Amino acid sequence: MRRPVRSIALLSLVLALQLAPMAPAAADARPSARTRLKALTPPPADGESRVYIVQLRDPAAVEIPALGRPAVAAGGQAADPRKRRFDAGSATVRQYARRLTAKHDVVLAAVGAGDGKLYSYRYALNGFAARLSPAQAGKLRGRKDVRNVWVDVPKYVETNNSASFLGLTAENGGLRRALGLRGEDIVIGVIDSGVAPGHPSFSDKQPANRPRLCKSVWGESSLLGIWLCRRFSNKESTLVYNPLPGWRGACEAGESFRATACNNKLIGARYYIDGFLDQYELDENEFISPRDADGHGTHIASTAAGNSVRATLAGTRVAKISGMAPRARVAVYKACWLEPGSSRGTCSTADLARAIDDAVLDGVDIINYSVGSDDDIDGADDLALLAAAEAGVLSVGAAGNDGPRPGSLLSPAAAPWVLAVGASSRRGDRFLEGLRVNSPASLAKDYPAVEALYTPRLRNTGPLTLQLVLADDGTLGSFDGATGTTFDACETIVNNSVLAGQIALVQQGGCTFETKIRNAQDAGAKAVVVISNTGEPFLMKVTEGSVQIPALMVGQADGQLLRDRLENQEAVEVTLDKRVLLTVRDSGNQMQGFSARGPSVWEPNVLKPDVTAPGQDILAGHTPDVANNVRGELFQYLSGTSMAVPHVAGVAALLKQAHPDWSPAALKSAVVTTARQNIQREDGETAADPFDFGGGHLVPNLAVNPGLVYDAGSNDYDAFLCGRDEARIGVDCTALESAGYSTNGSDLNLPSIAVSELVSEQVIRRRVTNVGPAAQFIVSVEAPTTIDVDVTPAVLALNPGETADVSIRLTTDGTTLDAWQFGWLTWSSAEATVRSPLAIRAVALAAPTMVSGSGITGSADIVVRAGYTGSYSAVLSGLETSGESQPDNIRSQLTNSVADDPDDAYTFVQPTAGSPPASVRRIPLIVPAGTRYLRVALSDETSSPGADLDLYLYFCPGFGTCTASAGLGSLAIDSSDEVISLIPDEGEEFLTAGEYYVDVHGYNAPAGTATFQLYVWTLGPDQGNATVVAPSSVTSGSTATLTVNWLNLATGLNLGLLTHTDGSVALDETAIEVTAP
Repeated sequence: MRRPVRSIALLSLVLALQLAPMAPAAADARPSARTRLKALTPPPADGESRVYIVQLRDPAAVEIPALGRPAVAAGGQAADPRKRRFDAGSATVRQYARRLTAKHDVVLAAVGAGDGKLYSYRYALNGFAARLSPAQAGKLRGRKDVRNVWVDVPKYVETNNSASFLGLTAENGGLRRALGLRGEDIVIGVIDSGVAPGHPSFSDKQPANRPRLCKSVWGESSLLGIWLCRRFSNKESTLVYNPLPGWRGACEAGESFRATACNNKLIGARYYIDGFLDQYELDENEFISPRDADGHGTHIASTAAGNSVRATLAGTRVAKISGMAPRARVAVYKACWLEPGSSRGTCSTADLARAIDDAVLDGVDIINYSVGSDDDIDGADDLALLAAAEAGVLSVGAAGNDGPRPGSLLSPAAAPWVLAVGASSRRGDRFLEGLRVNSPASLAKDYPAVEALYTPRLRNTGPLTLQLVLADDGTLGSFDGATGTTFDACETIVNNSVLAGQIALVQQGGCTFETKIRNAQDAGAKAVVVISNTGEPFLMKVTEGSVQIPALMVGQADGQLLRDRLENQEAVEVTLDKRVLLTVRDSGNQMQGFSARGPSVWEPNVLKPDVTAPGQDILAGHTPDVANNVRGELFQYLSGTSMAVPHVAGVAALLKQAHPDWSPAALKSAVVTTARQNIQREDGETAADPFDFGGGHLVPNLAVNPGLVYDAGSNDYDAFLCGRDEARIGVDCTALESAGYSTNGSDLNLPSIAVSELVSEQVIRRRVTNVGPAAQFIVSVEAPTTIDVDVTPAVLALNPGETADVSIRLTTDGTTLDAWQFGWLTWSSAEATVRSPLAIRAVALAAPTMVSGSGITGSADIVVRAGYTGSYSAVLSGLETSGESQPDNIRSQLTNSVADDPDDAYTFVQPTAGSPPASVRRIPLIVPAGTRYLRVALSDETSSPGADLDLYLYFCPGFGTCTASAGLGSLAIDSSDEVISLIPDEGEEFLTAGEYYVDVHGYNAPAGTATFQLYVWTLGPDQGNATVVAPSSVTSGSTATLTVNWLNLATGLNLGLLTHTDGSVALDETAIEVTAP
């Protein structure tokens, strides 16, 4: 699902700093940036060719046993993953990488695409990204030496006292202050939107010491202070970072970024844009170089590893800030770019995969990956991050910002080899810009406000102290069917004689902000204050240069208070001054509503997210050259799970410094099992649970000595992938199982336990390793209410480095079914507490979601597991093709077309409010009575080449108003393969019959319009072309095999639904897909 580009900055203040402009690229730079942009912009002729990512069957360098991957050992044990580190610089690895590159060129030439390659991937992934036609991509899919062909898809980039809040600076036990861990010589790779060169957070020098008075406003602004302190101003800075031995990275020159912009702190900077340019236009203010035009990447890098610096907002020093690991080195990999007018970047997977590949080659220790999408965990970047883990690199990813909806977690954070981070608030002060009310005395104070974007800046106009006047346009008007106000300034203002020379107060709504401000300007106002309609003030945007007076917004309650006084004829004097800042105290420890939640829709047997960390109102670095926001700032507030990730990445760097031999899985385990759980949900009252925060809130000072870790390596992850039928290249699943590795996702050796279908009883396996001194660990369990948890052995006596196997038997009493329950399993010693979250869902019966087959005549077996003893029956609906199953009312509308949406944003329009725009094709659908299964689908094969169409379904009785809860969207992927399936609600036999609307949205139609074929199945009774052989009863804890036999099916995709019942209640469903030639 594509997310609209959102700016989630809560504060946008200006810092007036003069930075020397960067010179043009040096001789070692890539070709001229703008020439290259023109050359790489895709031809608009047919819109058919696009970027594909191709994975070959030969292993990548990391995956070669002799170079990186450990051999399979008996007993479920691989070579100790903590004692291996992939050496990308060895002559053997480099020679192998050259061989892979040559093979890429041969494969491309064989399909006539020799000049289409964008990147070669060699270290974390073996393959390439290339511009191909659908025919060329099809030929590659048919080659025996090709494993995967993916269409390139976009992903999106989703603190003054954070270090203190996390306890890092505590005198007693603080990692930084007490233990001296500051990330020395650890490298954090930030794959994001680039970096601001010359930013003080990334300087390798320490400014010369000056007396405290000379650092004050008096010393820097008064004539006497400047004169007295002048002798200290020319002292040379001291180099405080030495070159990092063994670093293999590069500092790539480009637009406004010299090859000398890196230093011993910012040790690497690369950029990747070819995949982006193939699909999107580039904002004219972007830099084709590692230079950041967004601010997202700079913010993240400084949060993770920035130097200790004094942050300034609007020219006012507000707080001293530092990264979590202030002595760690930073390497940036710019793979996220701004589309025209956007304030948050879009990232091509082709670019991201190459960035991961290079990060492994360069030798980073931690990857900060604050990007994601709704795709499964088997994409190019997911697999590249797994290879990075094999190379000893921990990847920390953003859970996503689509919460608090259950199952909203993004990929690749959903992958078990990535440490997924949710966002919560942190305790401490934050600073807001404000509107100062001088009189009347009863209102006199500072109120939170946000200055508009692209209006004249208050820093340039200077402070304004004037009377506030309620604007009057003399017209109520209306907007979207709602009655307006006389003070919304949507029409010519009639009280201009009073307003002239003063500050206008107007209401949000009824028209654009630009219209309001221009009308106030025409009436003679010197500035405008807008009252928010939605609660808190937010950033207003107008067309640059369209108005000549400043404007800001205040919150709804504060604005209404001011309006009431003005309506009572009281005089209100206000001051608009960029130096007015409010200090707000946050209590912390509260999940944020945007933070994505579990369970993972891709793998519910892997508990996600892993932890939560501060992600709300984080003060950190910014780029002064931001493309589409207020320029000149070096610091900013941002919120999001993207901001939480660098807190954990920075802490991981501290742990890596303390334990350089720990594997990525050990680092992750230490963070999860030492977390705290005293966190509330976004309502501030309800206790959060593991689907909100995983193991809990990050506690760095405990993570350094966790006692036990749940370690995992390549073989563990490969067995997991075998269980998903997604085995990697060169992996022998049979050998893994023979060696004792379980392919059940619940058995993956993670520091958390999730079982999505507990049928009667299940034994879970775990393996723990003592990373501390010799100790005895005793288990205790806080079991879910209706589930018994028995751990064997209950006591572990382990020497340093010793490993033990543990069995965890889960038994349900059968009283609470189809609902997730939570608990905790804790190992305690004299020195450590190792706490793992449990998420268990008991079910009466577990059946596969889908089985498939082929042939006009044939059969398929279905194995079910029973959690009860009693009667059993299987009810078949179908089998039918879409053509046989379609309701009469929709047959004539199945082949259709839809226009491209230039805004790439779907908005539902109620049928009673008119027709949807041309970018939405609406098709009525009547679901007949007796329907047991409804499926609506689109296919890439029968849609225009390169089109990306999205599918939505609404229940609209009588084709009138659609109920708000009935809007269903498929999990939108970046193609036209879209499916929505509906089955009866629990306890119901049939779907709700009646009228529905299908909306097909033209998210991307390269030719301006796209044709499509809509497929609809409404399955009711058994069609008589299939039979089911099934037992009449089942026994709790047993399995049963059913056989579906079909005969004389119609040509095409035949769909059926098998409903498993206990004779009266539906327990589970299995979809049956049979392709008949």
